[in-house]
Amino acid sequence: MVGLWLSLMAMAEDGDYRLGPRDVLDVAIYGEPTLSGPITLDERGAAALAHVGSVALDGLTPEQAALRIREAYMGDWLVDPSVTVRVTTYRAQKVEVYGAIKKPGPYYLQGETTLREVLGEAGWLDSTKATRRVEVRRASGERVVVSIDDLMAATAVANLVLAPGDVVDVAQDVFVYVSGSVKSPGDVGFIEGMTATVAVTEAGGWTNTASLGNAYVLRGTERIRVNLRRIHRGKQADLPLHAGDRLVIRESPF
Repeated sequence: MVGLWLSLMAMAEDGDYRLGPRDVLDVAIYGEPTLSGPITLDERGAAALAHVGSVALDGLTPEQAALRIREAYMGDWLVDPSVTVRVTTYRAQKVEVYGAIKKPGPYYLQGETTLREVLGEAGWLDSTKATRRVEVRRASGERVVVSIDDLMAATAVANLVLAPGDVVDVAQDVFVYVSGSVKSPGDVGFIEGMTATVAVTEAGGWTNTASLGNAYVLRGTERIRVNLRRIHRGKQADLPLHAGDRLVIRESPF
C-alpha cells in the first residue's frame, strides 16, 4: 500500500493506563475498516488480530499497543500503517470497595485513580453507618488508614493512588437492637463496654408500661434474662452487651 503516516494516539483520558486481561479496545487502522473495530483482550492480555493472530498487549499503554499493532501489520500486510488505540471498557485493574458505602462492589481503575475518586464513584460514604475511618489494604499486605476528616479536607493521604488488587474498607458502626417498651426502639450504635442500661438510655429510656423485671437479651441462639429493676436499684450487676445483641423490654400486663 502507499505510505501511510503513523499515529501513535490514545485518548487523553487513558493517560498512562496499562492494558490487561478483559479490557475492551477500539482499534482504528486508517484506511482499513475491515481491520478496525472493537477487540477484547483475552485472559493473558493478548489481542486476536485478523491475519496476524495473537499479539501480546498486556502491560502496555494504549500508545505502546498502537505501536505493537502497527509492527504486527508492517511488511506482509500494510505499509506504514496509522494505528489508534483507545480503551472503551476498563476491566483489567480492579479494586474492591465495601463496608459503609452506598454502592459497594468492584470498581475498575482508569489510569491513575485516587481513593477519593473511587469513593465518589461508589456514591460516597453512607453517613448513617460509617465510622470515621477508611482502610486501604494493599495486595502487598500494607494497610493505610485514612480518617473521614482527611477525606473531607482532600489531604494528600485522601488522594492516595490506588493499585490493582487494593481493597477499600469503609469501617461501619456496629449496633445493638433495643425493642419493646422503650421510647425510641431500634438500632443503637454499639461501643465497647456498653451495658443493658446504657442501651436503654440510648433508646430514650423505658416507658411507663415496661416490665423491668422481665427483659431479656437475644444473643445468637442464647436467651439471657435481664432484671433491669434490680440493676437500677444496685442489687444486680449490669449486663455487658455484645455487638449484634437484641435487647427486648417486655410490656407489663397490668
